[in-house]
Amino acid sequence: MNLKSLDYLNLSEIDYHFLKNLKSLEYLNLSWNKIKSLEYFDFPYDNRLRQLNLENNLIEKIDQNFINGNKIEILNRLEFPEENFLRQLNLENNLIEKIDQKFLMNLKSLDYLNLSGNKIKSLYGLESPEENLLRQLNLENNLIEKIDQNLIKCLEYLNLSGNKIESLKDFSFPEGNVLRQLNIENNLIEEIDYHFLKNLKSLEYLNLSGNKIEIVNRLEFPEENLLKDLNLENNLIEKIDRKFLINLKSLEYLNLSGNKIESLDDLSFPDENLLRKLNLENNLIERIEFYFLNKLKSLEYLNLSES
Repeated sequence: MNLKSLDYLNLSEIDYHFLKNLKSLEYLNLSWNKIKSLEYFDFPYDNRLRQLNLENNLIEKIDQNFINGNKIEILNRLEFPEENFLRQLNLENNLIEKIDQKFLMNLKSLDYLNLSGNKIKSLYGLESPEENLLRQLNLENNLIEKIDQNLIKCLEYLNLSGNKIESLKDFSFPEGNVLRQLNIENNLIEEIDYHFLKNLKSLEYLNLSGNKIEIVNRLEFPEENLLKDLNLENNLIEKIDRKFLINLKSLEYLNLSGNKIESLDDLSFPDENLLRKLNLENNLIERIEFYFLNKLKSLEYLNLSES
């Protein structure tokens, strides 16, 4: 069967059996119909779909497994009607390289977007409409080299792990952002500029593990911050600047395992702190002056094994 287009047919629903034998289908046009749900829209596992056009329908719900695991390369035809209530969209494990500028234009109710496991190099096109509800954005395991400063202000969760980001120098998130969780683990980051953190006043979780960071002396947090969990394991950190932790009064868990730290002399905590867990496992520490623990009145867990 060489089916390519089913547009302008006034379709309201499609039985999932319809697609099961269309393994060679590369382009499917379902635009200008009345499709409301893609919940049972089931593509064959070994399909060849490259482009899917669903513009001008009445879609309210897309099943989380609807599009993930396919071979979609572009999103410039995935345009939704002006009035839609789509809240979750999963496009993981495709071959997407580029995001069209209009992609998010009408997705004002979208809360969760998963673009992990693709081949995206640039965040251009992820600028959201002025009024939107997008809170969670997963871009894990792509080819992103740089973070765009115009990222969505209302994001609360951003996952950029497993990309190709080399530097956070001269980068900062926009003022007024409400980001609570930021994951940039397993990238190629060597240097972090202090500007990077200055506007992250709502941040509670920061994961920078598995990078190539050598120094953290410019990793300065805003005076008023809510950071509770900081993960810097498996980097190349040798020395910790005395000012590094001074503003982290809400910090509860600090992971510095798997680095090259030789001394704890400069590990200075604020007088009032809430630190409960400190992991210094697998470092190069030869001597420990335990006076550095005097301020850690809430400490419940300390790991110095293999150090």
